Amino acid sequence: MEKAKASFKEIDANTRDIRLLNVMAEKTGLSRVACLGITLGVVGLVAFFGVGAGFFCNVVGFIYPAYASFKAIESHDKDDDTQWLTYWVVYAAFCILEAFADFIMAWLPFYYVFKFAFLIWAQWPGLNGAGVVYNDFIRPFLIKHEKTVDGALSGAASGVKEAAAEAAAAAADAAKAGVQSAMQSDAVRGAVAGVLAGGAAGEGKKDS
Repeated sequence: MEKAKASFKEIDANTRDIRLLNVMAEKTGLSRVACLGITLGVVGLVAFFGVGAGFFCNVVGFIYPAYASFKAIESHDKDDDTQWLTYWVVYAAFCILEAFADFIMAWLPFYYVFKFAFLIWAQWPGLNGAGVVYNDFIRPFLIKHEKTVDGALSGAASGVKEAAAEAAAAAADAAKAGVQSAMQSDAVRGAVAGVLAGGAAGEGKKDS
């Protein structure tokens, strides 16, 4: 119970500057936490019935965590920084998994309901769902394959650097070849000869 009260206080503090929740609390007489719960419930119903479910799930996955991350960055406490960094790692892993399996998952009954529930569980401070997923799955996997991932990233960075250098060299060669080709054309040579002849005539008049 105390843990739940502490999580409610944290959510209330993090939502203090959200105008919509303040207006809802003022009009209804409910707390900001209750208004947030009602809002999430409405969004959950929308997700349940599948009307714009993907969009609303993405909003849930981004809006509050992004604002809470901003509050964490601005605060001097480092624990909330770790909490929201952990959430974003889990959310990124979830998005990658979803991108590969989206076609299959979209056909599962109530998929967006489960996605909505997972996102709330992952970001709710008192539940620490993101910490559970990170510590039990993502962290062990990355520690086991850390050297492989670092090597792949290093190789990719080197490949991009080499490709950029080759592209720049090819562009320079193409520009040089274009200039040389233009200089060799009859029209350009005639124009250059005319300029040189005009310059020589002007020098002759000066000498006379």
